Amino acid sequence: METLSSHHQHVHDRYTAPSQQEIVNRMLRSIQLALDVTKFPLSTVDNTCLVTAIPEQENLMARAEEIMHAVIEAALPHTKVLTVISEPCNKPDYRNEFFKCKNALSWHSRLGRDETILWAKSFGFAGLLFDVSNLEAIKAFCVETLGPLTQTENRQTGNLLDTLKTYLENESELRATASSLHIHYNTLRYRLERIEQLLQINLNDPGTRQALRLALLLNDTFHFVS
Repeated sequence: METLSSHHQHVHDRYTAPSQQEIVNRMLRSIQLALDVTKFPLSTVDNTCLVTAIPEQENLMARAEEIMHAVIEAALPHTKVLTVISEPCNKPDYRNEFFKCKNALSWHSRLGRDETILWAKSFGFAGLLFDVSNLEAIKAFCVETLGPLTQTENRQTGNLLDTLKTYLENESELRATASSLHIHYNTLRYRLERIEQLLQINLNDPGTRQALRLALLLNDTFHFVS
């Protein structure tokens, strides 16, 4: 004889408190639903980011970013709110501009900057060209390449970093560089010789000048050496 046993399954719904990310996303979605579609015709929430497209019309663009930032900041008083603004773009470019904004956020966070409203282009060409995970390598390259020019004992020669930058901007033309720096031609020659000594380089070498230009570009963006 077979005995059939009947088992009753008890399902307990255990309440799980929403994570901070879920709370932020819910609040952003509620803000998204409340947006005036005439001013913000396209919007979405993506991983704690509210992405909005603003028509390029003067009466709509004026301070729209600041207003949106203030609305989100008021809704999330205990959360740091960052706003990134892209360049004007058409629909085919939305994805690319969104990537630039996300990249700017990554650099902003990694560098510990204070500004809460920034542009996608805030970190310039270098910010787009280099991955944020390589920050330490970028810093090491800048310090190694340019650092000796800013050491205290070398400042008596003048601002060697500015001299090098101006020299390269003037395509290594001595008289144009001296004129831009408002110094005597011989003073410039002495500074350039000092730069070569400190960095142990030859400024006549095209590869060396290319590396120096890259280091200066990165340093202008991230301010590792001053």
